[in-house]
Amino acid sequence: ILQNLKRSCIFLCFDYAVFLKPTSGARQEPDESQQKQLEKADFLIRRVSWDFCRFPYRASKTMSQIFHRSTNTLAKASIYGAVFIIVLIGYVSWQVNQSSYFTYVHRPLPQPVPFSHEHHTAQLGIDCRYCHTSVESSWYAGIPPTHTCMSCHSQIWTNAAMLEPVRESYRTDKSILWARVNALPDFVYFNHSIHIHKGIGCTTCHGQIGKMPITWRAHTLYMRWCLNCHNHPERYVRPKKDVFDAVYNPPSDQLAMGRRLVKKYKIKSLTSCDTCHR
Repeated sequence: ILQNLKRSCIFLCFDYAVFLKPTSGARQEPDESQQKQLEKADFLIRRVSWDFCRFPYRASKTMSQIFHRSTNTLAKASIYGAVFIIVLIGYVSWQVNQSSYFTYVHRPLPQPVPFSHEHHTAQLGIDCRYCHTSVESSWYAGIPPTHTCMSCHSQIWTNAAMLEPVRESYRTDKSILWARVNALPDFVYFNHSIHIHKGIGCTTCHGQIGKMPITWRAHTLYMRWCLNCHNHPERYVRPKKDVFDAVYNPPSDQLAMGRRLVKKYKIKSLTSCDTCHR
């Protein structure tokens, strides 16, 4: 670039000098004004020739470097570091979103009475519908009223300290304030009855409830988890006689059996938005 600039400046000054000289006719002496212009052009030619021919890198050496050479490395490191931080924030956010701290999966909640599904369903053999009376006919499975509890506990464990909140509720006619474990957002519509009648059992959503001494959430209940079942119902459907089995385990031929039951129960893979968001 400097060499080309040198040649351009020399030719420019040379042409400027030639332009002032007469191109035809007898040679004439330049007047005072032309003489000054010729001297100026000659000075420029000498100056440019001196600066660029003898010291071709003089111009670059006169300007000091603004940034330190390490600035390039720091700039690259900043770009890569910003990308890494963005990816790290996304990964941490995803992990927090999946953790039990956020989803409450496998995280028992404190309850006013330590009710054990394991004891009542698996050990005593009480059917789910004895307490959740509306599960077959309503969107809401139902929380048993206190007199349902007292139908048994007015006869057995009548003086147990842990059951005092139940007895107090029965005496005062005030409901027990249970902490809801499997709660869905208000914008989600879920109907227990249709799932029960299509062969989706309690443990499919609530986990092995017959093995829970204290109830906890077994799944995230996120939309992608629901869609996984809606897209592949053959993986989860079971015979209707086993719907309320609290310790049910799928058989080894679940997929083959599931495909038969999907046709038999006329199960449709409903994945449109208005199925759950009404």
